[in-house]
Amino acid sequence: MKNSIQTMSDNLIKILGVNINLLDIEFIKTKIMEVLNSKNNSVFCIATINIEFIILAQKNEDFKKYLNFESSINTVDGVGILNVLKWYNIDFNKRVCGSDLVYELAEICNNMNKKYFILGASEEVSNKAKEKLKQMYKNLQIDNYSPPYTKALSFDIIEDMHIKNKISEFKPDVLCVAFGAPKQELWIKEHKKYLESIGVRVVIGLGGSFDFVAGKVKRAPRIFKDTGNEWLYRLIKEPKLRFKRQISTIPLYYMLCLLEFVRNKF
Repeated sequence: MKNSIQTMSDNLIKILGVNINLLDIEFIKTKIMEVLNSKNNSVFCIATINIEFIILAQKNEDFKKYLNFESSINTVDGVGILNVLKWYNIDFNKRVCGSDLVYELAEICNNMNKKYFILGASEEVSNKAKEKLKQMYKNLQIDNYSPPYTKALSFDIIEDMHIKNKISEFKPDVLCVAFGAPKQELWIKEHKKYLESIGVRVVIGLGGSFDFVAGKVKRAPRIFKDTGNEWLYRLIKEPKLRFKRQISTIPLYYMLCLLEFVRNKF
């Protein structure tokens, strides 16, 4: 893969200092099944990288360290990443989104007789998502817990113990953490050894993906998905929630990527 972007290997690159794996959904599913079949007790961490993740990593060094040194696979979840890859003539266009992996993981657990746990999202969303997944995958062993919402990036000691007790009781093979970035990744980073000790094999931060499963938020129509404009659809549907977030990340992301491109080029 000859280009001027920082290339770590044939399928691992860096954008603004953040590792990104250029892998398709089939490779990732195969890897997840290998991990679940393996006797190795290390936790396999997955992060789904979009523009917001990359900008947050510029501001939070612990978050960046998690993505670069703790996460096993960082998927391409965002058309903004694909756009920058084109600048470097990298021919890759296969997004692997959290909103797709939420179902793929459930199907894998259903077929392999593994346990699936939803940690986070609102209580209403978490419960609805659990019931929906149980309807879709008849043999799925699934449980959930939604901690009380807090803006802080960590929970107090009592709530953190409660979270761990809930997970320990169920002993999931796959843990889906939906606190939103970077809180979910920082929680995983802090609790990685604990998760290994109770037998969790795959852990992934899924942000608002369960909102789609529960039907709280509708997925973008195919025309938006096919053109990579799901962000625009969500902006139209949730202008108050999305405008401030996107106006503070999208222009900054492209400006920083352009500066990096110029440095690499010249």
